[in-house]
This record gives sequence, C-alpha cells and structure tokens, in this order.
Amino acid sequence: MSENHSVLFCVRKTNESTENALRLRWLCRRDFGALLALERAAFEFPWTRDEFEYCLRTRNFGGLVVERNGEPLGYLCFEARKRSFRLLSCAVAESERRQGLGTLLARALIDRLDERRSKIVCVVRERNLAAQLFLRRLGFRAVWVARDYYFKTNEDAYRMTYRADVAVPTEIDRTRRRLLSR
Repeated sequence: MSENHSVLFCVRKTNESTENALRLRWLCRRDFGALLALERAAFEFPWTRDEFEYCLRTRNFGGLVVERNGEPLGYLCFEARKRSFRLLSCAVAESERRQGLGTLLARALIDRLDERRSKIVCVVRERNLAAQLFLRRLGFRAVWVARDYYFKTNEDAYRMTYRADVAVPTEIDRTRRRLLSR
C-alpha cells in the first residue's frame, strides 16, 4: 500500500466485519472518478479533474477520503499554510449525508491542529446554508463577509474560522458514538 493510500483509521461496530467498516485515508489519483461525481452532485460549480490533480501534486495541499468497501463516500481537501489550514472543499454522497461522515472528515483535519497551526479557515457561499450550519456545529464562526467574492455569480461569501482554543469538546464523541452504533 502506498503512502498516499495509507489508512488513517477504521471505524466499525465490534460485531461487524471490516468489509463494511468506514475507512479514512489519504486521497489518491484513483479516487478522481468518484470524487468528480460527488462534486457534480454537490456543487453548482464543481472542481475539475485538474484541480484535484493540482492538490495531489502541490506540496502543501492534501486530501482525505472516507470509504466503505473501497467506495469513496466523501472527501475533504485542504491546504497547510504557515499558521493555519485552509479547508478548500468537502463533499459527502447524498445518500450518506447526515450520518456523521462530514464530521469525521472535518474532525480528522481539526485533530491535526497544534501550536503551530492552530486554526482552520474556509470560505462558504452565502447561499450554502447547509455548509454554514454544519461548520457552525463543529465550532466554526463566521468572521467576515466577502462582498462579490465569486466572480461567476457576484455572490457574497462568509469567511469562517475554527480556532483550536474555541473547540466544541463533545462533538467528536457524539459522532463516534453515532457511527459505532450503526
């Protein structure tokens, strides 16, 4: 197994086979077909194959995939900056939403915070209320509004920030309990 395909962790019930377990691992090139399908289903302006390839080629960019039985169910792409992480994109298959997979992905990034990189920043479309509420539940806060941020639509965006010192301590416990009780 290559370094890019290494499993970060496996989540499953104790009586369930590992075949049905959720696996969180690093994004790799063979995921592109599934990720492009997730993108098209989730976003009005989806990422292209070139944008995913750029994330894999560029040193400070990374991606996580959550899968079951080898099928990607969701992903998260990020950029590691000098003092923060920048959440670039995150999507979960429509049939798997509201089951904790997005939280699992976001928490994997949050767990990487340390003294050097103590916050996560992202930009969310004004119309994307579901993403705003999801991030708020995780402890993100809107810190400013960027007027006419998106050039194709002139839509405003919210810059949202998660700071390690403002963490919501019980969210990960609730998510793990919910995933393990399935």
